[in-house]
Amino acid sequence: MAVLSCWGIGANAQNLTFGVKAGLSVANITNTDRGASYYFDDASSFVGFNAGAFAEYKFNRWFGISPEVVYSRQGVNSASLRFFYMPSPQSAVAGISSADVRLNYINVPVLAKIYLAKWLSIDLGPQVGFLAGVNIMNMSKYMESWHWNFITGAPEYYPEYYVDASEYRGCFKKVDFGLLMGLTANFNKHIFLQGRYNLGLTNISKNKESVDTDIAVGGKHNSVFQVNLCDRFGYGR
Repeated sequence: MAVLSCWGIGANAQNLTFGVKAGLSVANITNTDRGASYYFDDASSFVGFNAGAFAEYKFNRWFGISPEVVYSRQGVNSASLRFFYMPSPQSAVAGISSADVRLNYINVPVLAKIYLAKWLSIDLGPQVGFLAGVNIMNMSKYMESWHWNFITGAPEYYPEYYVDASEYRGCFKKVDFGLLMGLTANFNKHIFLQGRYNLGLTNISKNKESVDTDIAVGGKHNSVFQVNLCDRFGYGR
């Protein structure tokens, strides 16, 4: 009985592998409300990197599962930033600016793997991302701002007001849910290449409000293409 039990454990172990991965990410933050005045149409993608570790268990020749833990540097260039500030009960200042946004995530995907051939698989599954840090870079100081006097009712150009970049770090939610889909191509038992797309499902931006200030970041969902080179080790395939 003990011999059969050990044989079963050994047989299952033969289907389990581990590995490490690293690669490039082409990231963006998509806008779903183009009608809002503080969304820019000229935002551009950001090329970052990702690295992590994975496990893969192969149930049979057709199906397997692969959980991962991945650090991913994402974001966007020329993101829109807006602010609304009330320096007094009789007046308000509102405007928009632009900056490069860098979001550092710890992503945990769990992927179903459908093996089309020994060297090729389709990968599909959910992902949860935990925001580890935010960097706001190259922020334009005086792009456009307007001052309203509630007594006269007349808006006037107000270029002097500026919100510090650090204020926008709180404009992103801490958790992001997404859907991953892609392909894996095996060169041999150890080295393989991954290509995948991360479709963000969570509205990652939020308003940061205080007594007299309301600021926000234009953009809704993460959108990331990734290409990774991976090294598999462990018990074998």
